Amino acid sequence: MAIIEELADEDVEEAAKATRDCMRDAWERWEKDYHPREAMESDLTRHSAEEFRKSTGLPEAFTLIAKEEGRIAGVCSGHMVGKSGVASLGWLGVAPESRKQGIGNELLEAVEAHVKDRGCHKISLVILPCLTDAVRLLFRRGWVPECNLTRHWWKVDVMVVSKWFD
Repeated sequence: MAIIEELADEDVEEAAKATRDCMRDAWERWEKDYHPREAMESDLTRHSAEEFRKSTGLPEAFTLIAKEEGRIAGVCSGHMVGKSGVASLGWLGVAPESRKQGIGNELLEAVEAHVKDRGCHKISLVILPCLTDAVRLLFRRGWVPECNLTRHWWKVDVMVVSKWFD
């Protein structure tokens, strides 16, 4: 079982590296036949240590990390949309060597509690349908497809999946 915690200053560099490594791996495994490398490279720039540092000071932003044996095994980040009651999960990733061990589920459980505790009634994520393991995990946790966006991001189809809280 991983330890889930909010991103601390001393973990920013490792979290950025873990996120970027996970993005590269996901592109190689699942995404390379779905969208161009340029799309992945664009995402890498938005997940730098500098960008993580910027977001840690924003009250609406959140980044949670999963630590396993002292190293970061997973990262999820997003933001709450003002006082609207809606949160947007922008990224969820688990290191390749730590996948299929429940860490993604633990991160989702923690982020759902985090935004619900802050008054959100809904959380959404825009996801590539080719990320089938992640989509299945979201569905198992009660997230549902809200819509498909055709030729959207980098001219590829994406899904919007959401979960509502009572």
